[in-house]
Amino acid sequence: MHRLFEFCPSCGKKSWRFIDNKYWQCEACSVVLYHNVACSASVLLQIDDTLLFLARSKEPAIGLLSLPGGFIDSDERAEEAAIRECREETGLPVRDLCYLGSWPNQYHYCGVLYNTCDFFFTAQTDASLSDIHLDPDECSGYVLAKSDEIDFSRIAFSSVRHAVEAWMEMRSR
Repeated sequence: MHRLFEFCPSCGKKSWRFIDNKYWQCEACSVVLYHNVACSASVLLQIDDTLLFLARSKEPAIGLLSLPGGFIDSDERAEEAAIRECREETGLPVRDLCYLGSWPNQYHYCGVLYNTCDFFFTAQTDASLSDIHLDPDECSGYVLAKSDEIDFSRIAFSSVRHAVEAWMEMRSR
Protein backbone atom coordinates (compact mmCIF):
# COMPACT_ATOMS: atom_id res chain seq x y z
CA MET A 1 0.00 0.00 0.00
CA HIS A 2 2.82 2.40 0.80
CA ARG A 3 3.93 2.38 -2.86
CA LEU A 4 0.52 3.43 -4.17
CA PHE A 5 1.35 7.15 -4.06
CA GLU A 6 4.69 8.56 -5.04
CA PHE A 7 3.93 12.29 -5.15
CA CYS A 8 2.05 14.51 -2.71
CA PRO A 9 -1.38 15.43 -4.12
CA SER A 10 -1.14 18.86 -2.48
CA CYS A 11 2.33 20.20 -3.35
CA GLY A 12 3.41 17.64 -5.97
CA LYS A 13 6.74 16.89 -4.33
CA LYS A 14 8.18 13.41 -4.02
CA SER A 15 8.19 13.56 -0.24
CA TRP A 16 5.22 11.32 0.49
CA ARG A 17 5.55 8.75 3.33
CA PHE A 18 3.19 6.03 4.51
CA ILE A 19 3.17 6.09 8.32
CA ASP A 20 2.09 3.36 10.77
CA ASN A 21 0.12 1.56 8.05
CA LYS A 22 -2.58 4.22 8.52
CA TYR A 23 -1.90 7.45 6.65
CA TRP A 24 0.29 9.27 4.18
CA GLN A 25 2.08 12.47 5.12
CA CYS A 26 4.08 14.86 3.01
CA GLU A 27 7.42 15.84 4.55
CA ALA A 28 7.45 19.04 2.47
CA CYS A 29 4.00 20.55 3.14
CA SER A 30 2.74 18.33 6.01
CA VAL A 31 -0.54 17.41 4.31
CA VAL A 32 -2.02 14.17 5.70
CA LEU A 33 -4.20 11.63 3.87
CA TYR A 34 -5.74 8.86 5.96
CA HIS A 35 -6.31 5.37 4.66
CA ASN A 36 -9.37 4.51 6.74
CA VAL A 37 -11.11 1.18 6.87
CA ALA A 38 -13.91 0.74 4.31
CA CYS A 39 -17.15 -0.79 5.61
CA SER A 40 -19.47 -3.30 4.01
CA ALA A 41 -22.77 -4.87 5.02
CA SER A 42 -24.05 -8.31 4.03
CA VAL A 43 -27.07 -10.48 4.68
CA LEU A 44 -27.13 -14.13 5.66
CA LEU A 45 -30.50 -14.67 4.01
CA GLN A 46 -32.34 -17.76 5.10
CA ILE A 47 -34.75 -19.25 2.59
CA ASP A 48 -36.61 -22.10 4.25
CA ASP A 49 -33.83 -24.16 5.86
CA THR A 50 -31.04 -22.94 3.56
CA LEU A 51 -28.63 -20.04 3.30
CA LEU A 52 -28.34 -18.03 0.07
CA PHE A 53 -24.85 -17.64 -1.44
CA LEU A 54 -24.07 -15.68 -4.60
CA ALA A 55 -21.39 -16.58 -7.14
CA ARG A 56 -19.29 -13.45 -7.77
CA SER A 57 -19.20 -12.27 -11.39
CA LYS A 58 -16.23 -9.92 -10.94
CA GLU A 59 -12.91 -9.65 -9.18
CA PRO A 60 -11.86 -10.02 -6.54
CA ALA A 61 -12.65 -13.71 -6.16
CA ILE A 62 -14.62 -14.10 -9.38
CA GLY A 63 -16.63 -17.33 -9.37
CA LEU A 64 -16.36 -17.86 -5.62
CA LEU A 65 -19.28 -17.57 -3.26
CA SER A 66 -20.24 -14.62 -1.12
CA LEU A 67 -23.39 -13.24 0.47
CA PRO A 68 -25.72 -10.52 -0.77
CA GLY A 69 -23.97 -7.34 0.31
CA GLY A 70 -21.58 -4.58 -0.55
CA PHE A 71 -19.98 -1.34 0.54
CA ILE A 72 -21.83 1.06 2.78
CA ASP A 73 -22.44 4.47 1.23
CA SER A 74 -21.21 7.47 3.21
CA ASP A 75 -24.75 8.60 4.08
CA GLU A 76 -26.35 5.31 5.11
CA ARG A 77 -26.51 3.02 8.11
CA ALA A 78 -25.13 -0.52 7.89
CA GLU A 79 -28.67 -1.93 8.19
CA GLU A 80 -29.87 0.19 5.26
CA ALA A 81 -26.88 -0.88 3.15
CA ALA A 82 -27.50 -4.57 3.87
CA ILE A 83 -31.15 -4.29 2.82
CA ARG A 84 -30.30 -2.18 -0.26
CA GLU A 85 -27.49 -4.45 -1.42
CA CYS A 86 -29.61 -7.58 -0.97
CA ARG A 87 -32.43 -6.09 -3.05
CA GLU A 88 -30.01 -4.81 -5.74
CA GLU A 89 -28.18 -8.11 -6.09
CA THR A 90 -31.08 -10.57 -5.72
CA GLY A 91 -34.32 -8.65 -6.10
CA LEU A 92 -35.43 -10.10 -2.77
CA PRO A 93 -36.96 -8.14 0.11
CA VAL A 94 -35.81 -9.00 3.61
CA ARG A 95 -37.53 -9.02 6.98
CA ASP A 96 -36.42 -9.61 10.55
CA LEU A 97 -32.96 -8.12 9.96
CA CYS A 98 -30.79 -8.92 12.99
CA TYR A 99 -27.16 -7.99 13.62
CA LEU A 100 -24.86 -11.02 13.72
CA GLY A 101 -21.39 -9.47 14.02
CA SER A 102 -18.51 -7.80 12.21
CA TRP A 103 -15.16 -9.13 11.06
CA PRO A 104 -12.11 -7.51 9.46
CA ASN A 105 -11.24 -8.40 5.90
CA GLN A 106 -8.94 -7.40 3.08
CA TYR A 107 -10.31 -6.57 -0.35
CA HIS A 108 -7.92 -6.37 -3.32
CA TYR A 109 -9.41 -4.20 -6.05
CA CYS A 110 -7.67 -2.64 -9.07
CA GLY A 111 -4.25 -2.98 -7.49
CA VAL A 112 -5.27 -1.44 -4.17
CA LEU A 113 -5.56 -3.35 -0.91
CA TYR A 114 -8.51 -2.11 1.11
CA ASN A 115 -8.79 -3.05 4.76
CA THR A 116 -12.47 -3.47 5.52
CA CYS A 117 -14.77 -3.98 8.46
CA ASP A 118 -17.58 -6.20 7.23
CA PHE A 119 -20.93 -6.11 9.05
CA PHE A 120 -23.22 -9.13 8.84
CA PHE A 121 -26.93 -9.44 9.49
CA THR A 122 -29.26 -12.42 9.46
CA ALA A 123 -32.62 -12.04 7.73
CA GLN A 124 -35.60 -13.90 6.37
CA THR A 125 -37.61 -13.38 3.21
CA ASP A 126 -41.18 -14.18 2.29
CA ALA A 127 -40.22 -14.34 -1.39
CA SER A 128 -39.89 -17.59 -3.30
CA LEU A 129 -37.02 -18.83 -5.46
CA SER A 130 -38.89 -17.65 -8.54
CA ASP A 131 -38.58 -14.10 -7.17
CA ILE A 132 -34.77 -14.15 -7.34
CA HIS A 133 -33.54 -11.76 -10.03
CA LEU A 134 -29.75 -11.63 -9.95
CA ASP A 135 -27.79 -8.55 -10.97
CA PRO A 136 -25.44 -9.99 -13.63
CA ASP A 137 -22.87 -7.26 -12.94
CA GLU A 138 -22.54 -8.57 -9.38
CA CYS A 139 -23.32 -12.30 -9.47
CA SER A 140 -23.36 -15.10 -12.00
CA GLY A 141 -25.52 -17.52 -10.06
CA TYR A 142 -26.61 -18.62 -6.63
CA VAL A 143 -26.33 -21.59 -4.31
CA LEU A 144 -28.76 -22.55 -1.57
CA ALA A 145 -27.08 -24.68 1.07
CA LYS A 146 -28.14 -26.22 4.34
CA SER A 147 -25.63 -25.69 7.12
CA ASP A 148 -24.18 -29.20 6.72
CA GLU A 149 -23.77 -28.69 2.94
CA ILE A 150 -21.73 -25.45 2.98
CA ASP A 151 -18.43 -25.78 1.11
CA PHE A 152 -16.15 -23.35 2.95
CA SER A 153 -13.43 -23.79 0.32
CA ARG A 154 -15.67 -21.99 -2.20
CA ILE A 155 -16.34 -18.94 0.02
CA ALA A 156 -14.61 -15.83 -1.30
CA PHE A 157 -13.67 -13.89 1.84
CA SER A 158 -12.45 -14.74 5.34
CA SER A 159 -15.00 -12.40 6.93
CA VAL A 160 -17.83 -14.29 5.19
CA ARG A 161 -16.44 -17.60 6.46
CA HIS A 162 -16.36 -16.20 10.02
CA ALA A 163 -19.93 -14.90 9.69
CA VAL A 164 -21.22 -18.22 8.36
CA GLU A 165 -19.47 -20.06 11.20
CA ALA A 166 -21.08 -17.67 13.72
CA TRP A 167 -24.48 -18.21 12.07
CA MET A 168 -24.04 -21.99 12.29
CA GLU A 169 -23.01 -21.77 15.95
CA MET A 170 -26.01 -19.54 16.72
CA ARG A 171 -28.37 -22.01 15.05
CA SER A 172 -26.93 -24.98 16.95
CA ARG A 173 -27.78 -23.43 20.32
